[in-house]
Amino acid sequence: MKLVYKWTPRFTMKQLSLLEDLAFHTTKLYNIASNWHRDYLHSHTYQQCLKMVEQNWKSFFASEQRLQEEPA
Repeated sequence: MKLVYKWTPRFTMKQLSLLEDLAFHTTKLYNIASNWHRDYLHSHTYQQCLKMVEQNWKSFFASEQRLQEEPA
């Protein structure tokens, strides 16, 4: 049996604004890593950055799909 806790956040306008800013900047990470920073980053660092971005996006879309299949 899986125990689930449903949490609905109640953000203030300031917190929501900060969260939106953070989300905006993190969405730019892939573009930055795959374009001009590629020339300045060590290849291992560049590959790790892209790997982390890919893992995070896969996790996000998997959780979105689970939420659609099993709404809380």
